[in-house]
Amino acid sequence: MDDLRYQITGSYGMLIVDDIGKVVECRDNADATDEDNYRDIARVDVDEYAKHYGQMESTDILDIGYWNADGLYEPPEPDFRTTVAADTKKS
Repeated sequence: MDDLRYQITGSYGMLIVDDIGKVVECRDNADATDEDNYRDIARVDVDEYAKHYGQMESTDILDIGYWNADGLYEPPEPDFRTTVAADTKKS
């Protein structure tokens, strides 16, 4: 198994995930609350992300799907991806 780690960041903190998407660390920031945080995220969808962009890399939480501890899947935010695509075309 590879020892790659990726940072998934957002308004409430940062997740450190391994090469298969398992959350190995969750770091809250000052905006995190008991209701709004990333502590319930168990795994991110590295396969879908890599399929969409060509490879896995550190990214924003809105740009990657994830499963919470209850097994519910939250897909990537489509509006965020549209913005990323538009920004990429400008550069």
